[in-house]
Amino acid sequence: MFLFQFTLFGNNGFDPTMIGTQEIFGLIFRVMQFALGLIGAIAVVYIIIAGIQYITAGGVDAKQAEAKKTIEAAIVGLIIVVLSFTLVSTLLRTLGFNDTIEKQNPNIRDVIH
Repeated sequence: MFLFQFTLFGNNGFDPTMIGTQEIFGLIFRVMQFALGLIGAIAVVYIIIAGIQYITAGGVDAKQAEAKKTIEAAIVGLIIVVLSFTLVSTLLRTLGFNDTIEKQNPNIRDVIH
C-alpha cells in the first residue's frame, strides 16, 4: 500500500497525472493477492484445527460431524479463493492488463497460461 502511495505523491504533493489504469489495476491485483493469500492461509489453519478436532473426538458422532462440516467449509473456501483469483486474473488479462499482472509477479505466466 505504501509503495502505491509513494508513486502517487511526488515532491510537490498529490499529482493526479501519475494515476493511470495500469497503476489502479496494479493496486487491485496486489490487494487481491494479499487478501487471497490471507484467506487461503486461514482456510488451511481451519482444516488443521478441524482435523485435530476430528481425531480427538473420541468416537462421539456429533463432534466428528462438526469437524467434518468445518473441513468441508474450509475446502469450499479454498476452492472459492482459487476460482476468484483465476477469474480476476483472467478478467485483467482480457482487459489488456497483462503487463500489470506479470510485473507484480513474474512467475505468474507459468500459473495462468
